[in-house]
Amino acid sequence: MTYQSDPQHPWIFHRDEVDLLEEDIEDIYRGYQEQPKTQTVVEDQVLKEQLETEELSDAELVLKMGSKMFDLEDRSCGVDHNDNESFAVPLRPHVNRNPLYIHTRTWAQEVYRFAKDTYHNKQVHSRDIFRVYINVNMIPIKLSIAQTEEMQEDPLAFEIAEKEYVLVLTYLDRVLESLEKIQMQSLTALDELINKGKIIRAEIFRVYQQLIDRKDKKRPDNFL
Repeated sequence: MTYQSDPQHPWIFHRDEVDLLEEDIEDIYRGYQEQPKTQTVVEDQVLKEQLETEELSDAELVLKMGSKMFDLEDRSCGVDHNDNESFAVPLRPHVNRNPLYIHTRTWAQEVYRFAKDTYHNKQVHSRDIFRVYINVNMIPIKLSIAQTEEMQEDPLAFEIAEKEYVLVLTYLDRVLESLEKIQMQSLTALDELINKGKIIRAEIFRVYQQLIDRKDKKRPDNFL
C-alpha cells in the first residue's frame, strides 16, 4: 500500500491532535505514579526502556549536530515549549494531513483501546500489555514530528526527521513484538491489528529510506 501526497498541499498536523496523544501518555504516567511501588515492577522496566530510548536519541542528535542544534531556535517561529511539551513542534492549522499519518493514528487508536481495556478493565498487568499501552501513542506523535520536519527542506530539519523516523520504527517494532507475544500467550485474536501494523511499518520504512536519499542529495559538503 502506497500513500500518495500532493506537493501543492503540504501536510501539517493539528497541534491539539498531538496534544491529545501526549495527554494519554501523561495519564498513564500519573496512574503509574499513584500505584504502590511494590506493584510497579513491570511498569518500571517498560518505562525505563522508553526513557532510555528518548535520552539516547537526544544525546546522539546533539553529538552529531553539535552547535547546529542552536539553529532550532531560529526555526521555532516564536512558539514556546515548556518542559511538559517534549514533542511540541510549530504547526500550521487548516490544511490537509498526510494520509500515512491518518492511517497510522487510526491503527494506533485501535491498539491503544485494546491495551487500555486489557490493562485496566481486565486487570492484566503483564509487561507486554503495558509495553503496548505506553508505546503505541509514541508512534503517531513521532511520525507527525518527522513529517513536519521533513517539509522544512533544509539539512538541519532532515537530520531531525531522520532521527524521528528511527524512533517511529523503534516504537512500532516494540508494539508489534509485544502484540505477537500477547497473542501467543493468551490466544487473543490480534491477527488483524498485527497485520495492519506490519503494513504500516513497511510503508514508514519506505518513506524513511526516501528521506535518507533526499537528505544525501541536499546535504552541503560542509554540513556536519
